[in-house]
Amino acid sequence: MAEETITVRGAAEDVEGAAVAGVRLEFLPAGSPQKKTSVTGPDGKYSITLPAGAYEILLYFPGQARPHSAMAWLAGRQEVVINARVPKGRFEGHLRRKRGGNARQA
Repeated sequence: MAEETITVRGAAEDVEGAAVAGVRLEFLPAGSPQKKTSVTGPDGKYSITLPAGAYEILLYFPGQARPHSAMAWLAGRQEVVINARVPKGRFEGHLRRKRGGNARQA
């Protein structure tokens, strides 16, 4: 049986709505030391495909050493949207369910 995967995508922008490149997102699966990383491109957007499960999500803004974090449980066939606003450094995200999908914040 194929492993369930989740597509996570989003964008980073400043308070005026301009794209912010170089924002690093790290996805740390519960119970595993291996992390998956995505970085926003020049258009401020990113996308990553992950196995379903519980994740701690760390968000590093350019020039900041300390990350902002959130927890999420990603399950079912779904697309997850996580957007970030700089410099306030907060997650502004929502979970979008696709058919048969299931998601909740941990």
